[in-house]
Amino acid sequence: MALNTFPELFHDAAQLAGDTKICFRDETITYGELELETRRVAMGLAKLGVGPGDRVGVWLPNLRAYLGLLGACGQLGAIVVSMNTRFRRAEIEDVLRRVKPKVVAFVTELGRSNHIDIIENIEPDLFSCVEALIQCDGRDLYKKRHVQTLYYDSLVTHGLLEHPLCEPGSGCVIFNTSGTTSLPKFVLHNQQRVLAHAEDVARILEMNKMDTVVLQSLPFCGVFGFVFLMAAIRAAAPCVMPEIFKASHSARLIIDYNVTHAAGGDDMFS
Repeated sequence: MALNTFPELFHDAAQLAGDTKICFRDETITYGELELETRRVAMGLAKLGVGPGDRVGVWLPNLRAYLGLLGACGQLGAIVVSMNTRFRRAEIEDVLRRVKPKVVAFVTELGRSNHIDIIENIEPDLFSCVEALIQCDGRDLYKKRHVQTLYYDSLVTHGLLEHPLCEPGSGCVIFNTSGTTSLPKFVLHNQQRVLAHAEDVARILEMNKMDTVVLQSLPFCGVFGFVFLMAAIRAAAPCVMPEIFKASHSARLIIDYNVTHAAGGDDMFS
């Protein structure tokens, strides 16, 4: 059965395999729990004024919050702006200037990169479009002058969104091109086309087999990792999700979880 919207995707996964597990570094959730979380986070975002066509910047590694925000934006007909975790001041300023996200989700640091330092050095006027910053880690809550900051977990406290605000043609995610010849272009994709592609990938890779376990070590902020993620959700497949790729850690996860599907570049497999 063809699915046309993100709410249909998460609902179908919950119905098909509601107790199938998605394993993160420190926690495990089921597809049933994920579907409810997308609706709760959607209500939380709606309380911040996010609605159809609004942009939500997602500057995150592969966390539970990424999935919750992705599904929540899909519920609202809002658009995830994919912000690479390697973005620095110039790239973040470009997103704020040209895409104008109403909300930006972030972690305080990742690897050697201190994201708070980057935010602090961004031109203050560029935050005029931002209603709130969503902190998606357990560190002390960052306080940004003139911008509301709240924890991701606080978004789930406002109840469930009962009726989705999206349509099949609603924009759902923006990726930027490489910018080889000029500034990067921001490319918008709609829900129906993303799900049609996810269906094709899941079918071709036979992700719906009973023994499937998918390793999600590609970053969701890139097209390759996003496509692999969406295909796995379409198949309601068990997933193992390290925050970032580390070769020895990924190899151990493949053994420990009997992984059947993994994607990456040549350098990662080498």
